[in-house]
Amino acid sequence: MESTWGRGMDFVRLSLAEINDLLSPSEMVAADADLLPEGHANTNYRLDLADGSHAVLRLYQRDPGAARLEWAIADRLGGEVPVPRVLYFDNGRQFAVIEWKLGETMERLLASGLEAEVSDAATDIGRTLAVISKVRFDQAGFLDADLEVSGPWPSVADGLFGHLDFLLDQPLVQARAGGNLCRRIRPVSAAARKKLNDIDEPPCLVHGDYKATNLLIHEGRLSAVLDWEFAHSGTWLMSVGQIFRHAVPRGFEERFEAGFREGGGKLPPGWRQLAREIDLLSMVDFLSRESADEARIAGSIAIIERTLSIAG
Repeated sequence: MESTWGRGMDFVRLSLAEINDLLSPSEMVAADADLLPEGHANTNYRLDLADGSHAVLRLYQRDPGAARLEWAIADRLGGEVPVPRVLYFDNGRQFAVIEWKLGETMERLLASGLEAEVSDAATDIGRTLAVISKVRFDQAGFLDADLEVSGPWPSVADGLFGHLDFLLDQPLVQARAGGNLCRRIRPVSAAARKKLNDIDEPPCLVHGDYKATNLLIHEGRLSAVLDWEFAHSGTWLMSVGQIFRHAVPRGFEERFEAGFREGGGKLPPGWRQLAREIDLLSMVDFLSRESADEARIAGSIAIIERTLSIAG
């Protein structure tokens, strides 16, 4: 799992006094704060507030504008999807205070051997993805803080696989993956682009990082979908590729599929493999990052090799 992959940025370590200085405009006061170990870029603290409630202080290191985007998504999906409410955000100092949700991440539960609890939540995970995908857009592309597409792509497929082609030409990717692996990816990418273009669906809201580290589970139910900073208008199949990137427990896929259908989603023929092929973009993107450590590089290459072997 990706918990062994190193962080792209160092944690921002703050004292309790420094945290309360940040919180002062919100009129919240933290009695205690614990650094949360999850995440590969941003820094999160669990706050025990003076009024007895709990919250998360989220420091945006990768994208300072993500606080407003997460606030807009929580406002749009509240009541339909278990998204933590944004209680306060400060764009100037690039942080937000977010509602605390009970549960453990899917990744942590799997690492603890609690596979049955993860399988129990699979129906919720599939149904929630279907509900998210019902938010539709006229164009594909990244979203601004008003949930409007900014800098639209020619199409979902051309936006995703066009960027994959660009990354495959980058010297750092060539050096890490090797020219042969990059050449083997190209025909699979081209075929996947055609398959995705042939699916007659409008662009939809995509979480952008719908994987085990961002899915919170409590007592066998999905209690929260975390970290929406990569949200965009695209295809829900990206999320499928992310959730099935690593091995899942027995029965998970069947329950996920049933939940997705219950939520109104339709699964095209060959959906699992197409989702894997779309996830090639994420793996190659990891290889393009200067900050990627050896574990992330090796893990990404292993997933690419597995996907290519299944594609034939």
